[in-house]
Formats: sequence, C-alpha cells, structure tokens
Amino acid sequence: MRTTILPKKLELFFQNLAYTDYDSLLSDIEKISLKAKVNDEIYRFTIYYILRLFEKALGPVMDEVFIYIAQKYFLAQQIYWNNPLFITKLEERVNEIIPTLTGTPGADLKMENINGEFINLHRLDAKLKVLIFWNTDCEHCKIAIPEIYKTTKKYKTKDVLVFAVYNGKEKEVWS
Repeated sequence: MRTTILPKKLELFFQNLAYTDYDSLLSDIEKISLKAKVNDEIYRFTIYYILRLFEKALGPVMDEVFIYIAQKYFLAQQIYWNNPLFITKLEERVNEIIPTLTGTPGADLKMENINGEFINLHRLDAKLKVLIFWNTDCEHCKIAIPEIYKTTKKYKTKDVLVFAVYNGKEKEVWS
C-alpha cells in the first residue's frame, strides 16, 4: 500500500473514464469495491480514497455519490476499522449536504415583498420555484435580471415562479 499506483488509477478512472451520471458512478463504485475485497487493506484504502475523491468533487451528482458512499460503506455498517470520531464527523458532513441536494426543499424563507407584505417561500404555489439573489451593484445581475424577466414572462403559465431577493437596503430600487 506504500505506492501511488492505486490512487492514481482510481483518480484517472473517475476523472477521465467513468460516466459522470449517478447510476453509472454507483455501478462503477460497486464493481471496484467488489474487486478490492480480495485484500482487506486494499479494500479499506479503496473505499476511503473513493469517499475522499467524491467529497472534493464539485457538482450535485458528486454530492449525491459522496452521500451514497458515506451511508453505504461507513454509516450503515459498523466496520471494525472505522474510527468513531471519523464516523461522527462524516455523519455531520452528510447531514450538512443532504438539505442542499437537487430536489430537496429549500429553507422556508420569509421575506418582504415590494408592497411591504411578508411572504413565505414554501407557501407560494408553483411546481418550480426559482430563487434569485440580486443587487443593483452587481454587474452580472444587470445583464441577467432582464433576461430572467423575459423568461419569466414566457413560462408564467407553466407553473414556474421566480422569487427574486434583493439583498440591498434601498427599497426604492426593488421595482
């Protein structure tokens, strides 16, 4: 295990060869873990390494894969080589990520609208809610907000709601 061959092969495989959709990645992880089980030390290293690889990876699918690995290989089983402190920290990390996964309801934000009324995000009725944070000082916002406004008009009858949140203090610029 004092070699860089296995980590480099795993990294190369997941970065360059594996399909990056959820189901394909899980299938690949299962195949690799089964092959690694022939040697206990290699299995432990492989599972830990894959967990760390996906913990650092960016994107919603990668977060889901990280959670899958953590739950299946570390949290759901009492594996003798798991350190209790590591498991506690891993469980905390998983619990931090789960609310941010795609398809998971966001926090119920309560904010003031242009008329001075307070609105709860969860009480707004729409199949798809788009949440946008913007500011008048934001150069990107000056370009994006008019385009979002046009798109909103286009999909207004399609049960899409855009909830734009101005994060400045000057109420007169809201409209």
